[in-house]
Amino acid sequence: MSEGTIEIAKIAAQYDVAIIAGSVALITSAVTSFIGPWLLERRRALIEENALWGPSKDILREMLDNSSPGQGRSFETLQRVTGLPHEQLCRLLIGIGARGFTRKDGTVAWIYKKDRPFKRQPNIS
Repeated sequence: MSEGTIEIAKIAAQYDVAIIAGSVALITSAVTSFIGPWLLERRRALIEENALWGPSKDILREMLDNSSPGQGRSFETLQRVTGLPHEQLCRLLIGIGARGFTRKDGTVAWIYKKDRPFKRQPNIS
């Protein structure tokens, strides 16, 4: 091999190494600049959610677990025990897998969806 061919091979090898190093730097930069902070923010939000609403969710779960079979708990009772406003209480109840329904006496109650699944509505033509 001639000396010129060896020089070209060395330059090509250095070029390949530079491309690989640049790609690794780009991926590392993306992870540390975007994905890392995003994951940390999600974790912080989850911890905040559990710290802020965890005790209320625990009370709601306990109340629904100990309700009369098929009757659930009245919304008024849930609201009185937790002290939460209407919108926040509904959000937490939906978050723990509950659904609202109207009892035969007209009061609004909440129960787990698994204990009172939705019925399929007939097709209206």
